[in-house]
Amino acid sequence: MKKCTTLIIILCCLLLCTVILLKYGKAFSISSRLSESPCVKDGEPCHASGDTCCSTNQDCTTRTCPSSPTPQPSPAPQPSPDPVPAPVPAPVPARRIPRSGNSVVSYFKINKPDVKAVYVDVAAQFGFDYILDTFKKIVNAGFNVIILSFYILSGPADWTITWKQLSNDEKGRIKSYLAKNNVLLLASWGGSTGGGSGPNKCDWTWVVSMLNRSENMKDLQYDGIDLDFEWITQTGPNQGCMSVINTIYNTVKSQYGGSDFIFTSAPQTPYFSSNWALDYFSLEKTYPTMFDWYNIQFYNNGETDMNITQNIALSIKNGGIPPQKIVVGKCNQGCLPEYFVGGKTLLDWTKTQGYRGVMLWEWYGNAAQWFS
Repeated sequence: MKKCTTLIIILCCLLLCTVILLKYGKAFSISSRLSESPCVKDGEPCHASGDTCCSTNQDCTTRTCPSSPTPQPSPAPQPSPDPVPAPVPAPVPARRIPRSGNSVVSYFKINKPDVKAVYVDVAAQFGFDYILDTFKKIVNAGFNVIILSFYILSGPADWTITWKQLSNDEKGRIKSYLAKNNVLLLASWGGSTGGGSGPNKCDWTWVVSMLNRSENMKDLQYDGIDLDFEWITQTGPNQGCMSVINTIYNTVKSQYGGSDFIFTSAPQTPYFSSNWALDYFSLEKTYPTMFDWYNIQFYNNGETDMNITQNIALSIKNGGIPPQKIVVGKCNQGCLPEYFVGGKTLLDWTKTQGYRGVMLWEWYGNAAQWFS
């Protein structure tokens, strides 16, 4: 009896263990697996429903967890491209200046401003203050070329004496003032001072005498010279006169050491090629680079109104004088009133014709209001 009881107890224990195993075995198995691997790694098979994928933390409903894309390395930072430089404009070639010694001469030769010239003849006084004050009035009146009169056969006269008597320092101070205002200072050779003391014929005796007495224009701080030949009488071609003028030009050129000076002439109209005047048409044709311009005297010979002046100027241009060398001169002293024309009216007209500018004889009376 005791043995049977023991056997029954053992069987009951085995039965109880079996039930426990059947009931809790699955949970134990799952729990064991979860403790070993709490989730299914990417690309591995799911073990049972309820498994979760490690990458998404979602149920493993397929046979394997989807593989998450392999993270791509961040692209290495690229260096910033160099900024494209702005296009560099091509250098503008500098305009060639004949010489660098005289900026005012270069300004007139290169930029070719309108010429507004005035002759200054008899000086009322002498001295630095008087000359500087006179020149300031001339500049303020609108003129940019001052021509001092005259060098004659006997040497300097009138305002050329006044200028010569200044010291070099005084001349330099006045020239500095003129240079700041782009104003030229010329010496006139010839003229009618002394009843025709200028040349009255083209010969070497005259030119040698003139050159010996003219001194050095550069040393006297002039910017050049103006030839005022009014008393030449001759017949036939002017070959002799051309040679004389060419000699004067080359002599003055040598004084300045090159082309850094202004060389002009003051012919009368309408006698540009008559028997008793220089043949300026032939002169211009023979020496086209000699004269910078012509200060033409449109007075004393019948040019009593603008219609006559216009016709004569046109005939001069048609005869071979370039319009950019024609400066139309009028008179306010020493000639009949009907030859007078206001400077503004005259300058406006010359611009419409392409002429170089205007000239006034002389600094006197109402000259300060000529352009107004």
